[in-house]
Amino acid sequence: DSDGYTLSAGVTLDAGPIWSGDMAVSYLRRDYEDGALDSNSAIGLNGNLTWSPTDITRIVLSLGTSLSETASATSSGGRDWTIGIDASHALRDNVDLLAGLGAEIETESGDTDVTYDANLGIAWQINPSLSWTAAYDFTWLNAATANRDYTIHRISTVITLSR
Repeated sequence: DSDGYTLSAGVTLDAGPIWSGDMAVSYLRRDYEDGALDSNSAIGLNGNLTWSPTDITRIVLSLGTSLSETASATSSGGRDWTIGIDASHALRDNVDLLAGLGAEIETESGDTDVTYDANLGIAWQINPSLSWTAAYDFTWLNAATANRDYTIHRISTVITLSR
């Protein structure tokens, strides 16, 4: 059993032609009923900021801070920080190029794992009800403990039918 608290202070940019979004400094804390577990806390940034330098190009910065749970009876959990930058550029009215970079830092019991991600894709709106997306995604985990590192190369395609 635990009690959690979050305190945030930030700003919101109204949807303007160039800049929009919201960003906040946050403090998160979780206190556990079990006296054997220490409190868990983190400070960081949360939000999204969108920059649209032209009508056909959009870049979104995303930041996040969170506390994570654990299955270990001797750990109070972990702290996670994420950052991502995603870009889209319209080649035509119905074709967008997509790209993104991201990282996640996870700490627990003094160990720090870092996961990196990069992706490229293309989205084609065939008609108002049908779209097709193809993408390549690369993920790399740089783990604190030996033999846990991995890389993933993923190619995907999605067909979406909406009504």
